[in-house]
Formats: sequence, structure tokens, C-alpha cells
Amino acid sequence: MADFCDIGSDREERMRVEAISRALASRPSHPAAQAMDKDGRIICTDCGELIPAARIEASPHALRCIGCQTEVEA
Repeated sequence: MADFCDIGSDREERMRVEAISRALASRPSHPAAQAMDKDGRIICTDCGELIPAARIEASPHALRCIGCQTEVEA
């Protein structure tokens, strides 16, 4: 039978792996990975809508619009 230390260590390891996975999944990709329309405007990779210029100015490597990024971070 596992003792409390083993159970705690196993739980901590699972939580650490999950946290690292979430961090890697939300990490911005290289700017070349940004989807663009025919006019060179950046499109949200999730919803396909144009990302406003103010968002791109604030975060040049943004891949998602504010709404989609908020959902990802929630």
C-alpha cells in the first residue's frame, strides 16, 4: 500500500506535467505561423476573424483575437 508521501509525489508530478503542457500549448508561435488574409491582415487562428490593429500593435505575435485568447486562458 502506498504511503501519503508516495500519493503526494504522484499528485505533484501529474500537476506539474499538466501545468507544463498548458504553458506549452498557450505559448505563441513564430510570427510566420500567423494566418493572413489576401491583404496581409492577421486572422485569428481559432475563429477566423481579423485581429484588430490595436491588438497586433500591443502584441505583434498574437495568434488569436482578444475573445479567443480570453477563452484559451480561462
